[in-house]
Amino acid sequence: VSGSLNNDNLANLLSAVTLTCLVFGMRPGAGLRPWSLAGLFTGLGLFTKFTGLAMIPCGLLAFWLHRGAGRRRAAVAFLVPALLTPAPLLIRNAMVLGDALGAGAQVRTLPNLLDPKGLSDAYFVTEFPVVLFESFWGRFGWMSFRAPMGLYLIALAATIIAVTGLLISRRGVAASQTRILFGAAIMIQIAQVAIYNLTFTQAQGRFLFPV
Repeated sequence: VSGSLNNDNLANLLSAVTLTCLVFGMRPGAGLRPWSLAGLFTGLGLFTKFTGLAMIPCGLLAFWLHRGAGRRRAAVAFLVPALLTPAPLLIRNAMVLGDALGAGAQVRTLPNLLDPKGLSDAYFVTEFPVVLFESFWGRFGWMSFRAPMGLYLIALAATIIAVTGLLISRRGVAASQTRILFGAAIMIQIAQVAIYNLTFTQAQGRFLFPV
């Protein structure tokens, strides 16, 4: 997928830059520039792919974690470009497609892919986490071909080690804020993918690449 013409790569880049700017913004004395840049890249991300939507709650969490003066100004500096930059596209979608994000149009034009389900469905316990994890590390041929089981076992071990390190690391207040932001970003993105799977069966790991 990354070797083809698609919007995933740009969405991943813009989300990574947004998170970087938010980390700089939370530092004491950083000023408003990192917040404005984070808002700009968030808005560009919304132009690019729906997965970029997760950066808005990440920005809200970042300035809530921010302990310095001017938190309110930081919020404005982030939200104004984050909402104004994609506004032309969102307004156009609302006028032409009937909703700002175009979700309704996707439902109408892809009836053969509809698979409505609730969060209590067994799918979210059995199939969803397995396919999401495997396809994050490697499922090929449009999700048709799995990698050798050894790859997934190594990936699982690496994931457990990484999460353990994230939980036990102690590097001061700034590192704690960053750890909370990054952990929340992952949970927000997983929640977004889960919501998408209430309508479609698309547990694709590439949706998690922005975080």
